[in-house]
Amino acid sequence: MSTGIAILGVGRWGVHYVRHFSQHPSAQVVAIVDPSPEKLRLCRDQFNLDTNKVILANDWESIRNHPEISAVVVVTPAISHYPLIKDALNLGYHVLAEKPLTLNSQECAELTALAAQKQRILLVDHTYLFHPAVITGQKVLQSGGIGKPLYGYATRTHLGPVRQDVSALWD
Repeated sequence: MSTGIAILGVGRWGVHYVRHFSQHPSAQVVAIVDPSPEKLRLCRDQFNLDTNKVILANDWESIRNHPEISAVVVVTPAISHYPLIKDALNLGYHVLAEKPLTLNSQECAELTALAAQKQRILLVDHTYLFHPAVITGQKVLQSGGIGKPLYGYATRTHLGPVRQDVSALWD
């Protein structure tokens, strides 16, 4: 059985989610939402989407009650995350949100509690969350193979893109 997914936003990161979920054997992209008809068209063409099977919509309202959706991926500007995620959880959907979850910690706590109450998964993605180097490092640390760590240090040298909607702390 595949999971029916709606992807909200097909900008810089959203197209990656379309690609990955379109190729995943346990996922079915049911709908893609973006206010830009041009981005929807490019997405349709890039991934050869069958518009008889995948709804291309300009707004969440038009597809939010679609019976085949069981999970939502939120890849929209950060300011829109809280209302979209809250609505999706209240509709009974699992939610994967691109970082940041919201723009304030009270909203994050509220959404976390709502997901627990609804018994739904709420996951916040981060660029390196599932990166092989991070996973290997975690396994090495957990195994005790290098002893007790005293401190950790990392440097990220790629500084772009500069986001206008959130601060560096939230990003």
